[in-house]
Amino acid sequence: MNGELDAGLVILPVPKDSLEVEPVLSEPVVAAVPEQHSLAFKKAVALQDLDELPLISLAKRLHPYCYEDIHLRCLQQGYQPRIAQEVSSFPEAMALVAEGIGFAFTRECYEPFCCRGIWHTYTTPLTQNNEDVKVVQELLRHANSRITLDLYAQAGMQEKRLAQSKLVDRVLRKDKALA
Repeated sequence: MNGELDAGLVILPVPKDSLEVEPVLSEPVVAAVPEQHSLAFKKAVALQDLDELPLISLAKRLHPYCYEDIHLRCLQQGYQPRIAQEVSSFPEAMALVAEGIGFAFTRECYEPFCCRGIWHTYTTPLTQNNEDVKVVQELLRHANSRITLDLYAQAGMQEKRLAQSKLVDRVLRKDKALA
C-alpha cells in the first residue's frame, strides 16, 4: 500500500471530475412527514402534495452535491421547495420532522434510524394493540426487542391510568388487611 485509495464506497451524488463512478446500488429517495400529517396515511405522495409543508434540507455548504441533486430534481418536476431549516445530517432532519417543523427527503435505507414521531414508526399502536413484541421488533427491523420497547414504544394515557388504579387498589387492600 502506498497511501493511495484505489476504490471506495460513497453515497451519491459526488463530484465526478476526477473520479470514475460506478453505481452498485440504487435506492429511492422518500419524503418523511410528521406522524399525524394527512400525507402520512397515503401510499404514494407526489411532490406537489408537499407544497403546504416546508422542507428541512441538508445544508448546501455541508452537502453541496446532494443539495443540488435534490433541488434540481424538484425543479424538473415543477416543484419549488420552501426551506424551513437547513441541517447537517439526516438524523437531525428526522428529529425536526418528528417535531412537526416540516418534511425531509431521506433515503429508504434510513427508515430503521428514524426517531419517534415519524410516520413510519408504528411501535406504539402495535404494542397498545397487544401485538407480540418480537413480531413488532421484526416488522420494524429493530436489532432487538429492547430497542423496540425502550426507544420507540410509548405508554398510552389510558394504560398509565389503568396501571395506577391497579396499584392504588392493591395498596388500599393491603392497608385494610393490616388493620
